[in-house]
Amino acid sequence: MSLDYLHLRFDPIADPAAVVTAGNVRFTVLTSRLPRLEYSPTGAFEDRTISSCSGLGEPL
Repeated sequence: MSLDYLHLRFDPIADPAAVVTAGNVRFTVLTSRLPRLEYSPTGAFEDRTISSCSGLGEPL
């Protein structure tokens, strides 16, 4: 018996069209109602899956 139907899709990379970077700040539109705002003193950002929004490949 296959359990493939239980596999959750986790794609930590957002659509590039949904990302705006300005200096040390990055804004990502995760869903039509959920933005992610990040600040990095070095301007380096991580792309890791967050538990509140796992399907970043979904259309906005």
